Amino acid sequence: MEFTGNFCKTSDKLHFSVVNPVKHPEITKRYTVSGDMITDKTVVFDNGENYKIIPYEEMFSYNYLTGQKNLLVAEEKFSAAVIALNKDNLAKVAFLKGHGEEYDEGLKQRIEDIGAKCMDIDLRNEEISGFDSVMLISPKTDLTAADIEKLAGFLKEDGTVITALDASVPRLETLESFLSEWGIVVERNMVFGTDNKSIMGNQPYSVIGRLNSHPVTDSLIRNNISPVFFASRSVTPLWKARGGITVTVLAGTEDNASAVSIDPDNEAKSGTFALLTLSQGEKGRIFTFGSNMFFSGELKAYNGDLIGNIITLSAGGEPTAEISPKVIESSNIKVPKNDIVLWILIFGLIIPALIAAAGIAVAIRRKNL
Repeated sequence: MEFTGNFCKTSDKLHFSVVNPVKHPEITKRYTVSGDMITDKTVVFDNGENYKIIPYEEMFSYNYLTGQKNLLVAEEKFSAAVIALNKDNLAKVAFLKGHGEEYDEGLKQRIEDIGAKCMDIDLRNEEISGFDSVMLISPKTDLTAADIEKLAGFLKEDGTVITALDASVPRLETLESFLSEWGIVVERNMVFGTDNKSIMGNQPYSVIGRLNSHPVTDSLIRNNISPVFFASRSVTPLWKARGGITVTVLAGTEDNASAVSIDPDNEAKSGTFALLTLSQGEKGRIFTFGSNMFFSGELKAYNGDLIGNIITLSAGGEPTAEISPKVIESSNIKVPKNDIVLWILIFGLIIPALIAAAGIAVAIRRKNL
């Protein structure tokens, strides 16, 4: 709480108060995180019309150098929240429905928390013109030619398509053909990390992505924030530049990763694999993930900044504030040198000598019995 209070002292326009969510549910019921009431240590920025929620667990980031979640990124989160609440135009995001899409319950809430308005849109009979971004996550049935025409038209209007095809998605010939026209193929495999420094929680299928420099990722790289790709398929670029479309790998694996085929007739491969790509046209762009799990569960706490940058930049905004994280370390107890010598003497010499003397005394006493 002290850190939050000090942050609010940086401007006379910020006012800080502490509310117990248990004692004052009438105040906190306005705010929810993924549909649940906010909990202890959550920070809320509210301008009277809109608000931003920063759960306590999102104030820290995973430090892949130490293997611990000990990077304090609260200052960046707070600054980004203040900036977002002062924007006049919020990003508009459409969640596409109608093809068996799967969305984690908290994804929409997470995107709204970073300053966006979300709507469910059935691509089969509703229009997507006017949105900044559309989300197409793990469809289970193929898109029609009419659906593809809507997406193509949306991209020509400088729109952003964010798609994720995880291992549960069957072959979707029409959608896959459309993506190949934008220079990308989502492979029929699952990527595993083989180095403990490149995976999270000793789970080989939780791969820590290696980010490449781009306006979407630069603030994350500078802040040492690494996204986690869970049970991801690899996304292969077909070219770097062709026909007005450039394909950029935004995140990939380390050099010694492996990819196991989800089809029985293909063999495992090893090497470097792309996990997130950007296909940029003269107008419009497609971000392609190999897993919808990137957006789910606890991973939102690690990946929320990347998602936020994609949504914000697609709406013409700026990436999150670039404030370096602080490493949280346990404090060391300083013991004077003389005390150290004294304790060495006590535990190393005196106590063992006393124990030995007591043992000799007991032995002599038994002998005299």
